[in-house]
Amino acid sequence: MQLDKNSQILANSSHKNFIYRNIEVAIRSSLTVDDCVVVERQTKKLKQELVAYVVPSGLFTPEQLLSHLTI
Repeated sequence: MQLDKNSQILANSSHKNFIYRNIEVAIRSSLTVDDCVVVERQTKKLKQELVAYVVPSGLFTPEQLLSHLTI
């Protein structure tokens, strides 16, 4: 099977969306989070990075979420 350029872009995009969804599910599994979305953005140094925008469910500390995610 041979992929053309458009098929490769779609495959890469689908793979990225799958990864983003998995990260979102992991973040949402924390009791301190009501909702979140993960997006890719470009930094000033032209590097790509993932950013999670989080809606806390109450008192929220990033350290609690990081602790939850590293278990």
